[in-house]
Amino acid sequence: MIPSGPFPLNETKASSLARLYFSEISVDYVITCAASVGISTALVACAASKAAHVGAGTCRAALLSLLVPGLGQIYNGEPWKIPIYWGFLMGSYHYLQDNTVKYKHFKQIYIDASDPDSGYDGRISADTAKYYKDMYREWRDYSILAIAASYLLQVIDANVFAYMRDFEVSEDLSVNLQPTVITPDTQFAYNPYGFGLKLGISF
Repeated sequence: MIPSGPFPLNETKASSLARLYFSEISVDYVITCAASVGISTALVACAASKAAHVGAGTCRAALLSLLVPGLGQIYNGEPWKIPIYWGFLMGSYHYLQDNTVKYKHFKQIYIDASDPDSGYDGRISADTAKYYKDMYREWRDYSILAIAASYLLQVIDANVFAYMRDFEVSEDLSVNLQPTVITPDTQFAYNPYGFGLKLGISF
């Protein structure tokens, strides 16, 4: 027995509760990291746009997408992308909710089935409950990662396409193809000169 104040716990139940506690902490840590990465991505985009001397639109698009997913795409004039990103976000959130409910259900069964003093008499054994608890916890974590990935992807998308929109390309596009003489820059060349074609592209 492992004492825990006035309510003693057996060793199996104490270790189970400890693992469940640390799994919840790991999920909170992943969510915090995703938010931090999103903010860092927007700040890096702003710094890169200033360093490259491009318009403020790249920074503004990233910040808008950081605040509300899809606003950066509206700012870039690409609203057709909003259903795609919101579909990923809502689909991932749906699976997050579903997997969380099932994870908590089997977690409670596992705790009750592992405690001989709980009076549990269900048909699901502790080993079976543990298997499904771990499976749905893993799927729940994958759902969180999918939400974070979709969120960050739309921020990066807004920034990149805002930069491409501000990227100036001259309307005077030309291709110049002309013969040239090639002089090898090595003493081991068999022929001192060579003939070829030089291709130049102006934009």
